[in-house]
Amino acid sequence: MRIKTFTYPAGLFILLFFSLSASAQIQAPDFLCLKGDTLVWELPVNNCGPFVSYDIYTSTDINGPYTLLASVSDPAETNFIDPNPNNELRFYYMVSNYDCPGQLQLSSDTLDNLPPEISPIEYVSIENGLVQLSWSPSPSPEVYAYIIYRRTNLGDVPVDTVFSGNTYTDLAANPDQQSESYFVNALDRCGNTSLFDLRHRSIFLQGSTQPCEQTISLNWNPYQNWPDGIGEQQVWLSVDGGTYTNIAGVPVTDSSYVFTGVNDGASYCFFVRNVAATTGYQSNSNVVCLDAEIVRPVQELYVESASVNDDGNVTLRWLWNDDAEIKQFEILRSGFNGNYEVISSQTPVFPLQQLNTFVDTPPQDAGPWYYTIRTTDDCDTVKISTYGATVFLSGSSSQTGTNHLSWTAFDQELSSVHTWELYRVLNGA
Repeated sequence: MRIKTFTYPAGLFILLFFSLSASAQIQAPDFLCLKGDTLVWELPVNNCGPFVSYDIYTSTDINGPYTLLASVSDPAETNFIDPNPNNELRFYYMVSNYDCPGQLQLSSDTLDNLPPEISPIEYVSIENGLVQLSWSPSPSPEVYAYIIYRRTNLGDVPVDTVFSGNTYTDLAANPDQQSESYFVNALDRCGNTSLFDLRHRSIFLQGSTQPCEQTISLNWNPYQNWPDGIGEQQVWLSVDGGTYTNIAGVPVTDSSYVFTGVNDGASYCFFVRNVAATTGYQSNSNVVCLDAEIVRPVQELYVESASVNDDGNVTLRWLWNDDAEIKQFEILRSGFNGNYEVISSQTPVFPLQQLNTFVDTPPQDAGPWYYTIRTTDDCDTVKISTYGATVFLSGSSSQTGTNHLSWTAFDQELSSVHTWELYRVLNGA
């Protein structure tokens, strides 16, 4: 391309571009590749004049100097053998020699007799349930396609060939069941392939709910074989179909995470993202979704009252949270707020009621009696309530016609007396 510049006094300038037409250039053979000692090319199209030869130049240094190796006089020839018994590194390029005076002679790509250079994988990531690969193109000019290898039970097998671009989506992989690993090899038209580079593996995430701990445990295999390793690990979460948010950064040496604060019945979806050090490439794991089913513990357990009835029985009242998953509860009694004995063991009736009662028949003319409730939930977690005691009233009459009354102090955990009221029954009425 030629460029002419015209300058004007006002300081403005105009650039005029024009190119040599294709007919003013002698096209070189399309130098495809080397297969062993054989140079392979495709024929050019030149109509400017008579064909003379295809000239092949060679050097042992990419920077030259290059010398004429051979002139191929057959216009239909597409290959040439250059014996190389010592496997010497050689570089080649080609030109077309036509009798076209004054026209520009173009040269082909310069190729060496080595296999194509590698095409390093940039990342393997799970996107929308599918494995996506991206790689850096091979710098070798003869490369025209890339072979995708995936690890299977039969070993590393080619699963596809990509002829355009440097990304690939593997529709046949199972990233939700296992970690998938890949190689990408550069391919030239002679069937030569690059050496195998480092294997890259997808992140396989697994998760489980711990109903009793009310947590979700995640574990995964960290990404492998980024040149500078993993720079960052992130845990992403969506709750009940909402937007994903980054909830935690995990040390790059770890491969597990425990999510706390799980709500019963909520739907949690997680994925793990690894970020490459230096390059910033990202790899996402498969998505794991869990419908949380946790054991609701006993969170409230209080004795409300222990009251003596007219018949001497005791009515015990207590409170617990009515969403607790209790498999057994016991009522315990003591005469001195110690060494409690079980006086009743029961299986609760669902749905639970927040306020509950139990009538006890303790020994008569004794007291006070202390009571407490002991629960066992579906996780075998035992919880003991506050305690509550009856008030034991006693009295005596004197010769002066007066009655002397006394009673035990009010003793109910987390409660206090506001007022006392004294009642008298006359003639059993």
